[in-house]
Formats: sequence, C-alpha cells, structure tokens
Amino acid sequence: MALLRVLSSEGPGVTAVGGLHICFSYRDYSMPPGLDGVVEICVEDENGGDISTYVQRKLSECPVRKASTILELVTAGASGIFMWARLVVERALYLERQGATWKKIEEEVRSTPSDMDSLYLDHIHRMEDKPASLKLIQWICFAARPLTLIELHWVLAVEAECPHKSLRQCEGADDYEMTMT
Repeated sequence: MALLRVLSSEGPGVTAVGGLHICFSYRDYSMPPGLDGVVEICVEDENGGDISTYVQRKLSECPVRKASTILELVTAGASGIFMWARLVVERALYLERQGATWKKIEEEVRSTPSDMDSLYLDHIHRMEDKPASLKLIQWICFAARPLTLIELHWVLAVEAECPHKSLRQCEGADDYEMTMT
C-alpha cells in the first residue's frame, strides 16, 4: 500500500507518461481514499456465477433433486470464495462415495465453517494419518524455499532418528520402499 500512496502522490502525470497501468491484487484490505482513476474490483462479488457453474459440474453425476440443494448451499456458503466451494464440494462428494445419506451430506455442508481459517483447521482435524499429514504441512509451511514433489516425498520417507547418514544409504536399505503415488 505504501507504493500505491507514493505513486498516487506523484499526481496524474505519472500515469500520463507512457500509459502506466498497475494492477494490485489483495484480499480483505480496503483501498486508501482519494486515489484518482482507481478502479476497484472485488472478485468475491463477481464470481458467484462461475462458482455455481463449477459446483454444478462437480455434482453432475449426483441425483439431480438432492444435488440442487447442495448446489444452492455451497454457492451461497462460498460467499464468492472458490477455494471454500471446492473444499466443501470435495467433502460432499467424498461423503456420497462413502454411502452417506443426502441428509447427512446436507448437514455437513450446513455445518461447514464459513471462514477459511476455520475450514482449513476443520480439514486438519479430519486428516486420517495425522502425524504424516502434519509433518508434510510443517515442511511446506516452514521450508526456506518451495520444495519439489520428490523432496516432499523424502520428507515423509526419512525420520529424524533414521540410522542412515545419506539419502543414498536410505535408498539402499533393505527396509526402504519408496513409492511415487
């Protein structure tokens, strides 16, 4: 936002020279007042139709009568946030594949947290292999740089108390089995 204030303090001449156009993308942060020529687009307010289309396609193989209720609940609950809709639809489809009743699925969708932080926390609590999942999340969050898929696989394969001194020794061990799934 400091850069935006500096550019706006230079006056309209900044954009007149060379036709400079800048796009700032942000979440839940209001634009400072008094900026001339600024067009503000709130994506969450604009993509409800796209979310509805996405949810409809994902639910297309479900019984239409019940899927339409889930469609309405997810579209309304998403409040314009695609990731919320995606996670909730995937959960609903998972429950359907597990043989849950439509009433149970509807209850799950209705009880889904509306904010993303709570939704992510809910997903973490539902993880089946918590130690491995939490280890993976910690490595993803706290690595000094983005890790490759191979490196992430090693993260799960190697333990701190591993007797081997290198990855090559670990690969050669009799009890080592690394599958790329």
